[in-house]
Amino acid sequence: VTEDKIKEKMIIDEKPMGKGETLLVVEDEESLLRMIQTMLQRLQYTVLTASSAVQAIEIAKVNGDKIDLLLTDLIMPKMNGIDLYHEIKNIKPTIKCLFMSGYTDLVLHENIINKEANFLQKPFSMLEIAKKLRSILDEK
Repeated sequence: VTEDKIKEKMIIDEKPMGKGETLLVVEDEESLLRMIQTMLQRLQYTVLTASSAVQAIEIAKVNGDKIDLLLTDLIMPKMNGIDLYHEIKNIKPTIKCLFMSGYTDLVLHENIINKEANFLQKPFSMLEIAKKLRSILDEK
């Protein structure tokens, strides 16, 4: 076992893990949706996935009581992430949310969300999403 392997293992061990929470991930780009799903499952989260806002709302109607957090892309066809969050919040008022986007300049420029909002810039690392999710889920 090399020193690099030991360091790599320590970094992996430092990732804040899920505590059995269920996340609903909404991403219209299929390959990205699968990658995020894999990351989150490795972090010990239960993951429900949707490739559209319409599909996400249907999943929330069926599983709303189980979902702890909505992880959604901000910019999607038909309905943006903020409108989707409000729709799902009507189904489950206590749901938490983390928005993600690759279009940060647009997001901040248009004041779509404020900088303090739960936001993650794409692309993100497994460590970044792990830390962000734990901080949101652990908020009282």
